[in-house]
Amino acid sequence: MSNAEIIKNISSGWSDYRSYCLDKSSTGASIRKIKIDHPFYDLFTNTWKKEIESKVDTSKYKIQASLGEGNLAAVPWLAILNKTITDRPSKGWYLVYLYSRSAEKLYLTMGLGSFQFLQASGQRHFTRKTLLQIETATKKFKKIFSHHFDAYQFSKIDLIEDQVDFETPLYGSSRSLVKSYEKGTCFGKQYIVKDVSDNELLDDLNNYTSIYEEIIKDPLSESIDFLSEDVIEDKNLKPEKLYYIPSFVKREKREKNRKSKINSNFNFKRRTQESRKVGLAGENYVFEYECLKLKEHNLSHLI
Repeated sequence: MSNAEIIKNISSGWSDYRSYCLDKSSTGASIRKIKIDHPFYDLFTNTWKKEIESKVDTSKYKIQASLGEGNLAAVPWLAILNKTITDRPSKGWYLVYLYSRSAEKLYLTMGLGSFQFLQASGQRHFTRKTLLQIETATKKFKKIFSHHFDAYQFSKIDLIEDQVDFETPLYGSSRSLVKSYEKGTCFGKQYIVKDVSDNELLDDLNNYTSIYEEIIKDPLSESIDFLSEDVIEDKNLKPEKLYYIPSFVKREKREKNRKSKINSNFNFKRRTQESRKVGLAGENYVFEYECLKLKEHNLSHLI
């Protein structure tokens, strides 16, 4: 089965599978629980995943397909994760196929993992403030890397109300979660599923993975390692409150564990990012301290 055929079969089978997953919660409320004893489940999580894996370098990319966790997701997705950037869709930035709620549209996008913003803010659920923070981070990402994907930008991704009579309107935390996907979309392409072709899908996938690589190699990519924290940080705090420089404590020598080259590269990038964060915090602290000293001595013109 070709990629286009798989995508079309997912679209045509989505409504029936949602009906098959109807269930009752402990309180008697209607819910949809993921059920694995249905051909659709294998088609989405196994067949489609293997098809995409056959199109990319799996030593470099991890493919993850999801219909939700326990309860069926309002919007199913398949993520293409560069292992040097992220190993899970909850953090970092990556390529992702997103079906609309009706599954009549499909989007190939580059987006920011929305759950990293919850973690950075200490929240459990997406609020208007969190969604605004994701949107702010996305705008920064677009501004920094616009030269890589000018031809791929579009103004809006419509996952929720692409077909208003598909089912009852989506409310509450489910709607906020899907909104976080929309707000975190940096660039992408929309497909009308019934019209997709294998050649178009393959060309776009190759183009998008190439742009992914270009952005990773771009020196400016260092500026987005902590984007979720940057947009949440309280800018009104004084430098001595923002940055804490601990006393040096020598670590005990640990035995080296053998790790794969990919995991080593991933861990190295994470370590260098943490080191960079500490270094930038130190530089900012010193800069603010020196500015304050000049102001106290009426030498603001030297700042």
